[in-house]
Amino acid sequence: MKGTLIKQKFSEKGGDKMRKLMGIVVILTILVSLCLVPSVSAGTTDTITITATGSEVDISVDEAAWDVGYVYASGTYNTPGTPATSWATLTSGGVENVDVTIAGRSMKNAAGTHIWTLSDTAEAGDDIFGMKAGLDDEGDLMDIIILNVGQTLEKLVDELATGTQDFGLRFLAPTVLNDLEEMEMVGAGGTAADVPRGLVLTGSIDV
Repeated sequence: MKGTLIKQKFSEKGGDKMRKLMGIVVILTILVSLCLVPSVSAGTTDTITITATGSEVDISVDEAAWDVGYVYASGTYNTPGTPATSWATLTSGGVENVDVTIAGRSMKNAAGTHIWTLSDTAEAGDDIFGMKAGLDDEGDLMDIIILNVGQTLEKLVDELATGTQDFGLRFLAPTVLNDLEEMEMVGAGGTAADVPRGLVLTGSIDV
């Protein structure tokens, strides 16, 4: 049986690898102290003290796309590498420990007329596919369910310090392939160039 060629893409802009910058917090505290004297006095004094505290989250990933290739009904496919969880490197360049989440989208053909829906449980079904992620750690398990953008997401990494963390992906193909076309992960709205595409990694901190 002929499989279906699919592609998964991380969010990119201008061809660069995805880079997410968020969580910059600037607090300005202005203290004004006026020493009031009679109007006939030679002068007044005033003091302005300004303090600023910044916190930066800066994450990037060194892989921009995963071309899974031809897939077959109910097949399971991992990113290349030994182990598969070493496929991509996530880098945190900020000054704070970062919680990183990963989210996905449904997949469509080029015309936007055929859809594979991303499962909420990572279990495949009729035109339903699942996705998981896993960290390159002691267990090397693909145990993080990738949910749709906008849902309450599982953390890919909890409290990632400045440095790197390798991870990989698993694709679980639909149990029934109703249309044998190339499918791509894209956001709502069709196939226009400005439609969000691929997986989304987001870094955040508690402030």
